Amino acid sequence: MTDNNIAVSVIMPTYNRADLIGRSIKSVLRQTMPDFELIIIDDASTDNTEEVVRSFEDDRIVYIRLEENHLQVHKETGMGDNPRNVGLRRARGRYIGYLDSDDMYRVNFMEEMVRFMDQNPDLGLAYCDAYWHRNLDGKGELSNCNLSIEFGPKIMTIRNIIRTPTVLHTKEAGEKVGFFAPIKTRVPHEGVPYIGPEDWDYWLRISKHYKVKHHAVILVHKINETSDYYNDPDFDPEFQTPEPPPIQVLPESKDIFHKMSTAYEFVQLFEKLKHIEGWLNMTDGYVLHLLAKAGRGSGEIVEVGSFLGLSTCWLALGAKAAGREKITAVDHFQGSAEHQKGAKAECKVLVKQGTTYNQFQENLKSVDVDDYVNPIKASSTEAAKTWDKPIRLLFLDGGHEYESVKADWEAWSSFIIPGGYVAFHDVDTWPEVSKFYYEMLDQNPEYKPVMAVHSLRIVQKAMD
Repeated sequence: MTDNNIAVSVIMPTYNRADLIGRSIKSVLRQTMPDFELIIIDDASTDNTEEVVRSFEDDRIVYIRLEENHLQVHKETGMGDNPRNVGLRRARGRYIGYLDSDDMYRVNFMEEMVRFMDQNPDLGLAYCDAYWHRNLDGKGELSNCNLSIEFGPKIMTIRNIIRTPTVLHTKEAGEKVGFFAPIKTRVPHEGVPYIGPEDWDYWLRISKHYKVKHHAVILVHKINETSDYYNDPDFDPEFQTPEPPPIQVLPESKDIFHKMSTAYEFVQLFEKLKHIEGWLNMTDGYVLHLLAKAGRGSGEIVEVGSFLGLSTCWLALGAKAAGREKITAVDHFQGSAEHQKGAKAECKVLVKQGTTYNQFQENLKSVDVDDYVNPIKASSTEAAKTWDKPIRLLFLDGGHEYESVKADWEAWSSFIIPGGYVAFHDVDTWPEVSKFYYEMLDQNPEYKPVMAVHSLRIVQKAMD
């Protein structure tokens, strides 16, 4: 039953997180919206997690300790419930959120998400964006914005675009779909080979009965491994908030009309390109458009992995608008493994025609850039063997296997001019792409990351 006096029930499962859970709890207690309950499910921790939790004297905290660890129970008996389900049975709020015991809310998470849900009463679930922190092999903090994309049933059958701590769903939706799958395993789902971990499955089940919407505001800190340092002053370890600066009335920015025209340009391009199928987020596409249009240096623009031409069109429209270099589009036009018949991202055009090249050409013509693209129908490594021109912008979006990304980089990186840009797609969404990207940064200090948008990562080569 829902308690009308409680807006949000936050469910926090934990196991042996005595060294981390304190800061997660503090991030909940510090919320600007006070009417919540924090339900902590201790999965039979063997450290002093309970002592840490009980040190917070706040009657909004509900502490439940399980007698046996659910994973151990499953290992021994094949049984064992998901600790989040214990929280769901206990939750009384109108809305339910999930915060793991190493992640943190920003101070206005509840206030902003509840406002968003209240203003959209047809929603069953909403999700926001996050800062994603990583401590990679002790090499210091790496924090970037983990920006999600608009919800779509099709994309959700291929990858999970919803991070667990960014979620708020109605109590009604939870009661409708029931509980999480019992253990962390890949969960089969109707119509697809698998959906993945139990949270992915749960969001998809809710979406079959309720409307789901993305709230494009950064309200969460998502932590990978043990990360002790945060660039965001919102999370001082003791929450010592500095005095706010005096209110200032700033003069109007000299480039305000330029910014207005940029926003208008994005909308116009979005409308022009939205009919083209592809996996490139429109914001990522606009970043490529701006790099092609206004990126520094003199040299060629090379795209590796053109598929149906969505990214090609973004690049070509940018270069053509500025009268700069044409786009060299390198692709064998046979698709990757995931695009083949019966695969998780099956491409109907490829299955029907045996190639994406004809549709690629049609898409270029539909936005009047076929005269501004030089396609090379070959594999990336074969095309690079005869290449001898400097490159000012390289976009890598070919195969998603580690060796494939590595081969593309080794084939083309020697042509990048000093100060030139390389854009990597699908970082932090495809594990093998991510693995190579971070290794490349570690091994090539002359390349520095300059921007992260969705799964697009832009690096720039140092000047001589």
